[in-house]
Amino acid sequence: MFQYGLALLVLAGGLFSTVCAAKDYDWFMESRKAKRLTGIIGRQAARIFYMFLGACMALAGIFLFVGAATGKFVLK
Repeated sequence: MFQYGLALLVLAGGLFSTVCAAKDYDWFMESRKAKRLTGIIGRQAARIFYMFLGACMALAGIFLFVGAATGKFVLK
């Protein structure tokens, strides 16, 4: 049961990051932690990074949800 809660949490976090970066929300991109990254690589590159990171998190959440991390997912 814990696996499904963790999977939904990771999936929701990934979708949140992807949508906020894609929509270029100021409150998301100007947060304390994101401001450090935008200062180093620029806002557009930071948006791409956060969209990629969010997509990876969403994919990890999907894999967790179907059981790939616990070995229940078998490719045939």
